[in-house]
Parts: sequence; C-alpha cells; structure tokens
Amino acid sequence: CPFQVCDRHAMLANTFLREFQPVEGMTDLYQRWADQGAAFHYVSSSPWQLQPDIQVFFEQAGVPMGSFHLRDFDVRSRRLFAFLRPATRTKP
Repeated sequence: CPFQVCDRHAMLANTFLREFQPVEGMTDLYQRWADQGAAFHYVSSSPWQLQPDIQVFFEQAGVPMGSFHLRDFDVRSRRLFAFLRPATRTKP
C-alpha cells in the first residue's frame, strides 16, 4: 500500500506529528496541468482542521492551489472512530 496509508500508526504520525512531504514528481505534473488550464479540487480523508496547514504546504511546495474537500472531524462525535478506520475502507 503506497505512502503508508494502510498502516494506521504511520498514517496518524504522518498526519499529525511529522512535516508533510511532497510525493516525488507530483508538483511538476500538477504544475504542467495547471499551465494547460487545469483547475484543481483536492479530496482527502484528512480532517478539515488541517486545511490551513495543507494549504501552506502546497504553497511552499509549489503545488497549484485549488478547492479542498476534507473530512468532517469532531472528537465528540462517533465519526472519530470512522477517522481511525483503516484506509483500505476509504481508499480503493
């Protein structure tokens, strides 16, 4: 499983404890698409509370800006447990 999204502990550490890292080649590819007129809409299982950090990371990495669609996350909700479900249940 790429990028450790199938390993719950690694995924949580990468999301909340470590600096974000770009996927090799992604910035260049997305920038070429943007230069050709592509618009971007980013969909992620990340909690919406991370959107400002993700946006700063994208700006610093040179990833084209776009809209974000992130997961609703509330520690008081049962959805917390859905967030902790293995990524294989939310990612094909």
